[in-house]
Amino acid sequence: MRNFDLVKLVLTILPSFLILSAFAASFLLVFFVDSQLFQVFFSFLVIILFFVIAGISIKVINDQKYILDLLTDGMEHLKSESYDFTLPATKKGKQNELISIFNEMAQKMEINLSQMNLDAETLSVVLDNMDDSVMVVNSSNEIDLMNNSALSLFNFTGQSFKRRRLSDVVRYHQILQLVNSSRESNETLNLEIELFDLSKTFFVSSTPLNFQNEKSILLNFHDLSDLYQLDNTRREFVSNVSHELRSPITSISVMLETLESGGINDESVRDKYLERISGEVTRMTLLINDLLELSRIESGVDQIEMDHLNLVSIIEESINMAKNRFYGDHPEIRNLADSEIVVNGTKDHIIQIFVNLIENAIKYTDKDGEISVSTEIDGQFVKINIRDSGQGIDDEHISHLFERFYKADKSRSDSGTGLGLAIVKHLTQTQGGSVSVTSQIGEGSVFSFTLQLAQ
Repeated sequence: MRNFDLVKLVLTILPSFLILSAFAASFLLVFFVDSQLFQVFFSFLVIILFFVIAGISIKVINDQKYILDLLTDGMEHLKSESYDFTLPATKKGKQNELISIFNEMAQKMEINLSQMNLDAETLSVVLDNMDDSVMVVNSSNEIDLMNNSALSLFNFTGQSFKRRRLSDVVRYHQILQLVNSSRESNETLNLEIELFDLSKTFFVSSTPLNFQNEKSILLNFHDLSDLYQLDNTRREFVSNVSHELRSPITSISVMLETLESGGINDESVRDKYLERISGEVTRMTLLINDLLELSRIESGVDQIEMDHLNLVSIIEESINMAKNRFYGDHPEIRNLADSEIVVNGTKDHIIQIFVNLIENAIKYTDKDGEISVSTEIDGQFVKINIRDSGQGIDDEHISHLFERFYKADKSRSDSGTGLGLAIVKHLTQTQGGSVSVTSQIGEGSVFSFTLQLAQ
């Protein structure tokens, strides 16, 4: 209700009331000639009129005070960001309309604030789950925001980065210049830079964020290290494959030239070179087959079918297969596995793991040496140890043994394709296990891998 509605009502009624009072006074004046009695009666009417007007005024004031108290209480709730309240309705139309408008406004504020909080929380979750490191720098080059990746990258915790100057955190003038140039040009600028103290390469993007008069900058650090590592791996892989194929092809080419120049007429030379050519062709065939096998395993195109397998019989079959691939004498191979062990796995894959590891042990163990295959239970897994009495492996080579084409003994470059252990690693992973190696020079090596026990 408007403040003066009741007052206007009083002012509208009051003249009529006064006129009626005057008529009444005149009428009484005719019948009551006693002026003293008239004065008393008239005074009584004035007093009644005063109390009527006073009562109406008090009612108006109380109504207005009630509305003001309600609105004040509502404002206090809004000030404290408490929106779960509703002002009570009144019986008066205009007052009730005002209260309804206030309640509707408070409800809309609650909805808008909830949406803003949801948007802010969503943005925070998105930022904190980004792999990229993100920070916001204000116009004074002070850091206002960092996501989790940036906190980790620059060794901050919590809000300890707040108001730190960018130059105190990122000590690379190229990045500082990028920020200044981006702010001045109001354009997104990019930079690829290697941060030597972090041993990483980043693609840094600087984007202006204009908030009213605040010229902030959004800095994004995208780590390119893995991409460069993949590219280097690809280059090394191509180089290694080229080298491994070039060597036998070159040998074959030289021997063919010798045969073409007349050596083919010499039976001993012909037989010798043809045998060597056959060996080089076999070597290339093995290399290509291993490459195809490794590619097939890594691509995951094979359907993995797990069966319950008796481990001892798998080991015996693998030992026989490995022996058949070697001519002449070879070291003794002993199967010390527990005959009761049953594993869950893919038979062909597990046999290939065993054959590759046993063949590797045979290559680096003297014929009077010994190779053993033993097992030990480790929780839900069985650990298989293939131990040899060979020459051992230097510590510097251990971490690289399962890389493609890596050979610890460069003097034996004609031995194998250099992919056998890489295949072992990937096949073991497809079976849900892991592979490791320990070695000591002069005492041999132990290659171990795990398989899941059948439940």
